[in-house]
Amino acid sequence: MPAKIYTLDDLKKMTIDHRRNLYENARNNPSGSYIKELIDSNGLALSTGGVSMDDPLYLNIVEIAWSKEGKEAATMAADAGIPAVAAIDRMVQAKYGDAYKSRHNAAVAAGTIVGEVMKHLGYRIAMRKACPPDCVAKSGATWKKL
Repeated sequence: MPAKIYTLDDLKKMTIDHRRNLYENARNNPSGSYIKELIDSNGLALSTGGVSMDDPLYLNIVEIAWSKEGKEAATMAADAGIPAVAAIDRMVQAKYGDAYKSRHNAAVAAGTIVGEVMKHLGYRIAMRKACPPDCVAKSGATWKKL
C-alpha cells in the first residue's frame, strides 16, 4: 500500500499533536520532506501553550507566533538580545489590545509557544531577561542560534 500523500488542507485540519507527530516522522524520512516543507512554509503550529486550546485568543497567539512574520519578528528580537516573546507580545497587543492585556495567562502561553518556535528554528535559551515596559509579558528567554 503506497504512503498517504498529505495536502495543505489535510495538515490544517489535523490536531496540533497529530501534525507535530507527522512532522517529527517526516524529519527522519526523506520521502516525507515535502510534509516538513509544507508545515514550515505555511507557518502551521506544532505546539500549544498553557491556556485552553479552544480559546480564540490563544488560537490566534499560536497562529501569530508560527506565522512567517511572527518567526521573523521573534528571531530579530533574539538576535538583538531581547526576549523573543516581546516581539510576539507586541504583535498580539496590536491586534487584540485589552483582550490580550487583561489575560495574564495569555502572555504565559505566548512565552511557551514562542519557546517552541525558537527551538524549532534552531535556537537555544541563553538567559532570562525583563521584557520592555510596553509588553504584557514581564520577562522571557533570550535566545542564541545553535
